[in-house]
Amino acid sequence: MLKSILEALYYGNIIPNEIEMRHNSAYIEIMDKLNNEVIYLKSKLSSENWKHFENFDDLFNKAANYAQTEIFSRGFTLGALLIFEIMERKEDMINP
Repeated sequence: MLKSILEALYYGNIIPNEIEMRHNSAYIEIMDKLNNEVIYLKSKLSSENWKHFENFDDLFNKAANYAQTEIFSRGFTLGALLIFEIMERKEDMINP
């Protein structure tokens, strides 16, 4: 049994950017629709246009990953700042 969340993060037992979505029906539905659209586009686009679409998809995914990293970082920082604020006010709660 792990002793702390920090230890679990260190040993790779918690990987915040690898969230499992297999059980989220809304996500599954959207991914199925997205996959169907990709199959359709691949059947309709020329080889050159398909390469442009793949490049677009790669760039879009990279941009989304940067955004997700920033969102995670800001959320983590906000959580830490909330803890500091709570700890500063702990004495007020214990000794009103």
